[in-house]
Amino acid sequence: MKLLEFFRNLSVGPLANLSMAQAGDPSGIDPSKHEGLVLHTNEALTRLHGRFVLREGMMIVEEVEGRTTYPLESKYAMSNYDAGAGHAFFIQDQWGEPYRDDVIKVLEVFDTFGIKLPLNEADQPASLFTPQPRVLQVPHSYAGMALSISYQANHPKIAYTESGSDFTQSVYVPESLSSALSAYVAYKVYSGINSQENAVKAAEYLKMFETICMECLEYDLIGTQSSSSTERFIKRGWM
Repeated sequence: MKLLEFFRNLSVGPLANLSMAQAGDPSGIDPSKHEGLVLHTNEALTRLHGRFVLREGMMIVEEVEGRTTYPLESKYAMSNYDAGAGHAFFIQDQWGEPYRDDVIKVLEVFDTFGIKLPLNEADQPASLFTPQPRVLQVPHSYAGMALSISYQANHPKIAYTESGSDFTQSVYVPESLSSALSAYVAYKVYSGINSQENAVKAAEYLKMFETICMECLEYDLIGTQSSSSTERFIKRGWM
C-alpha cells in the first residue's frame, strides 16, 4: 500500500480518538504530526523486517589483499567510488542498483566457485564470521576472489523532507502483518502522550503487536520467496 493509504487507515483506526486525526487533511492526519509518524513507521518496519525475512538482498564483495574485515557499508560500494577517499571499494554494486545500507543479517555466503561457505562455525577452518550484523570477517582473504552475500534486508526508509511527506511511497508488509505494523505505530504514538490512560493504551497496542507476530510464526503465515544466490552470482559474471 502507499503511505497515504496507511496514514488514512491509522486515522480511522487506532488513532481515530486523538486530535491528530483530522478528516479535513487528505492523509487524515494533522500535517504537523507527519514527521513523527514517518519516524514511527520506519521503526515499525525495521522491527517487522528484523523478526521475519520479508526481503532479501544480495551483494558481491571482492576480497582485498591484507584485509580480513569487511564492513557492509555503502561508503565501500563502487557506486560511491571516490579516488580520493583513501579506502578500498570492495562492494561491487551497480550504479542502477546501489547498495543502501539495508543489511539486517547475513544469511548465506558463497565463494567465487559457487560453494556455500560455513558461517559463524568456529570449528570449521573455512568459516566466515559476522562479529556485527553489518561486518563480515574473512580470516583467509585472497585478493581477486569474490564472495556472494545473501542477506536479510530492511524495508527502504520512508523519507520525510521539509516540504512534507511523499505519499506515493510504498509501505510493504504482507497482509497478515499489516495490523502489526499499525499496532506498533499506535504504541509509539500513545507512549509519547503523558497520561496514565494513554500509557495503558500503548501497552495494549504493544501486546497486540506481539500477539500478531507470534500468531504469524506459530501458523507460518509469512511466505517468502528467495532466488538462488549461486544463480545470481553466475549472472554477475563471477563464475
